[in-house]
Amino acid sequence: MVIHLRGAAKKLGELPACHRCGGKRVENGEIAKVCIDCFLDGETLQIYDYGVPVLEFISRKRGTCCTSRSKPPHEVISAATDLLERNGFGPYDMFTNNCEHFAVYCKTGSKECNFCLQLIHGTSITSYKYEPC
Repeated sequence: MVIHLRGAAKKLGELPACHRCGGKRVENGEIAKVCIDCFLDGETLQIYDYGVPVLEFISRKRGTCCTSRSKPPHEVISAATDLLERNGFGPYDMFTNNCEHFAVYCKTGSKECNFCLQLIHGTSITSYKYEPC
């Protein structure tokens, strides 16, 4: 099962019946728990890397990696489950509170990766053009 931030526009009722998760789908506000097939919805699974070196982060496509290290799996699952149970991540916003922010928060404890935070506060490489994670 996958716990993720769906956004208000994407309700579970809009999904066709699924033979894998069936009645096990859970939705609380904008956070949903669904099987991997429902999550992917026909798309290819994309891997997001954590703990990459700064130079690798700069050279890679946005939305594929983060300099912050991931917490252990049991802590990630606990964080995502807690957010699902209390609908505690706030409303979806494409720029400031999206599915990537949700995943990075569950994995690291912060909505933004360390390098992005350093750029926001002007404490890192100054020649790099800042674009939100």
